[in-house]
Amino acid sequence: MKKAVLILSIIFAVSITAQAQQIKFSAGPEIALPMGDFGDIAGTGIGASLRGEYPINEKIVGIAEIGYLTWGEKETFGITSSYSAIPIQVGAKYYFNNGFYGIAEAGMHLFTVNLKIDWDGFGTVEEDESTSDFGFGFGAGYEFPVDKFMFDVNAKYQIISDINYLGLRAGVKFAI
Repeated sequence: MKKAVLILSIIFAVSITAQAQQIKFSAGPEIALPMGDFGDIAGTGIGASLRGEYPINEKIVGIAEIGYLTWGEKETFGITSSYSAIPIQVGAKYYFNNGFYGIAEAGMHLFTVNLKIDWDGFGTVEEDESTSDFGFGFGAGYEFPVDKFMFDVNAKYQIISDINYLGLRAGVKFAI
């Protein structure tokens, strides 16, 4: 599965370089709200992302996105945990009318987990672990013009094995 994502990313990157005049980028901050069991062990997350967009036709745009997210510490039963992730995803946006769109992405999330275990008077043990998981996300957004730029707001639900979160992003879209 990792090879498939890598191959799709390479194909997307090569096709983007072939017709760079059509590429648009958006960059912006993101809030990541942990959902389900992940919400029990992680606080609200913040971060930012950069998205490249390449039009396939009038309604469909191919996308590649990379970002960084960090979730706040949360203590449960004497264990304090914090999480961070680098999501690397490819997908598509489908435009409806008047700036509204649907979005779907798939790819890797590179996670770092930090655990601090308090042994009640016997000291504290700290452990870091890195892992990568395949996941996908889907959501909706809206784009509208502000001066020479487009403003892009969206919400995506990300499903990554045991870690699910709702990402809320506001970005500025521009052409290079």
